[in-house]
This record gives sequence, structure tokens and C-alpha cells, in this order.
Amino acid sequence: MHSWISAIFHQPTQNEPKHPAPRYPIYPTARSATTGNNPVFYQNIAMNASMLLGCIAVCLGSPAFAQPDPSIYSESQRRQAREKTEMNRHYEEIKPRKSTSSNAPLSGEYNAYQMADYSHMKSIQAAEERQRVAAAKFSEKEKKLARIIADNGLQKSKLYYPLVLDAVRMAGLDTYWGTRVFGSDATLFESYAAQPSYAMHHYFPVERAKPMAPAAIEVAPTESPKTAEQAATLPGASTPAAKNLGNTLQALNQYLVTFDQGYINRIEVQNGEFLLYYRNGQHNKANMNDLAQAVVEAKYSRVILTCQGDKKCIYSSWYGGGYYPYLQFTSNSPFNQERLAELLNNVLAAYKQR
Repeated sequence: MHSWISAIFHQPTQNEPKHPAPRYPIYPTARSATTGNNPVFYQNIAMNASMLLGCIAVCLGSPAFAQPDPSIYSESQRRQAREKTEMNRHYEEIKPRKSTSSNAPLSGEYNAYQMADYSHMKSIQAAEERQRVAAAKFSEKEKKLARIIADNGLQKSKLYYPLVLDAVRMAGLDTYWGTRVFGSDATLFESYAAQPSYAMHHYFPVERAKPMAPAAIEVAPTESPKTAEQAATLPGASTPAAKNLGNTLQALNQYLVTFDQGYINRIEVQNGEFLLYYRNGQHNKANMNDLAQAVVEAKYSRVILTCQGDKKCIYSSWYGGGYYPYLQFTSNSPFNQERLAELLNNVLAAYKQR
């Protein structure tokens, strides 16, 4: 009995017809199909299996399904692939997202179009706004400092250095900043004043025309005249006008009309007090018996009215009030210092001779 395989490859003999009738039916009967005794059934299975294996072999051998060798790509092709991947990632990130609520605030990771924003522009803009506010506050403090210096007639002299630092603090600026701009001591302050390019000049008015009592300094003790004869020996006290207090005050105030652009309103002597009034409402006062004399200080282009000994007898209403050892007279334009000292000493001598 031939097997089903030999039946497939069977070659007819000389006595057999070239196309013999099949030994078995091509299609299995119900009995042979159920019992598995039909060789044709297994023949069909073998043919289907061989065809499936052939398809698998063809697919595995096809270049379309094979993994490419990276070395076959050029550098430009690999670069193009990387750029394409990065571009796809970028567009995926900036893809509009649906908001859960139309009124929901945007987070810091998205811009006004609800698109991803990695530029940190919001934080940069917030920092710029903080800098703008800080600069505006500092500018206001600088303007306040300039107003204080102008209103109080502070000058670029080392005698005013302590008052300038006080003005710095009053303006809301710190002392360290003041020492950087105006110098760490009075000597540096005066040397800075001689340099036109220094920043300190920005805070002083172009025309300085407001004298005031400077901070306390050491003044050589002077003896007050004890008698009328001694009073008559003061500088300028030998003039006839020195014998009359009213006349000497009138001559002094007449001189002050043009002195320092008329910033000093008038000088009076009432109830034993020396009173000086400025046109801005500020004033100085002192007890006549505590005043010594008027002295010319040509080095500083000024005249000072001193107290006896080391007293601080002259009150100034500037900066809330304080007492000083002398009162100075300076002007923005040249003036006759000897004449002013003479007129002041005439008032002192006339008061002593009453």
C-alpha cells in the first residue's frame, strides 16, 4: 500500500496510463474526514504549511521588513532626522491645550495663547518691574535730598559736612551712600567740591544763596568787653553810629537789603536778644550778653558772629532747632567782609553802651 507521500511523487509505469484515475477520492468522505484516514486531508495540510513557511521566509528576507543598518545613512540624513524629531517635539509642546474653564487664570508655563512658554519672559518682566519701582523710589529720595539742601542753604564747605549727612538721612538714604557721594570726612567733602565732575554737585543748587548756622566747630575763646571803654575798642566801634543802637541796627539792615540777594529779611534786638529773620521763615537768635564779636574769615569768604568762650549760644530753627557756637554770613557773590563785620560789631558795642 503506497503512502500518501509516494502517491504525490508517483511516476506512472509503462503499462499504466499517463493520467490514471486517482486511487482515492480528491475530497475526503465524511467518514474519512472524521476518522482522519484519508491521505488527501493530510496532503492539503502539508501544502498549506509549506505555503505559510514560504511566505514567512519571503517576508523575513524582504528589505522592507528588515532593520536598517545605521551606517548606511549619511551625516546629513542623520542630522535631518534629528531636526525633524526636535521639530515634532516642539510643535507637540506648543499645541493649544483646552482650558478647563474659560475664566481660569493661565499658569506661568503658558503665554496669553495658552501655548507653552519656556522663555521665562514673565519672570524677566517681573524683575524689570521691581527694578523700575526701586529706581523710582531712589529718584524720589534724591529729589528730596536736593530740596533739603536747597531749602536749608547747605554749602560745599567742610563746615557743612555734618549737616549734609543729616540731610542724607532725612531724605531716606543711608549714611554709607552719603559717604560714597560726599566723602567720608569733611576734608574729602571739600576736596570733592573742587571737582566739577563729581556726583555731589548734582544735589546742590546752581546758585547758593541761603546761609544758615553750620555745625559746631572749635572757635578760639574770646573775652567779652566788660566796660563801655572796652566795647568802644571793638573793630568798627569807633564810628559815631556805634553810640546809638537804633542807628546801628538801621545801618546793618540797610546793608543786608542787597547782601546775598536779600535772603536775610532783617536783624532786631528785642528784650536783650539778637534776632535774625530769613525770608523763608527760619530764624536765629541769641542773648546779646553771650555774643562776643564779629570776625572776618577771609579763607572761607565769610564773617562769623561768635559766642563768648566755648558756648553754643546761637539758636537756629533749621533742622528742627539747635544751638551753635557761631553764626556765619556768606554770600553767593563777593561782598565787603570788613564792612559787614564792622556793622555787626557796631550793634554789639551800642548795646553794651546803653
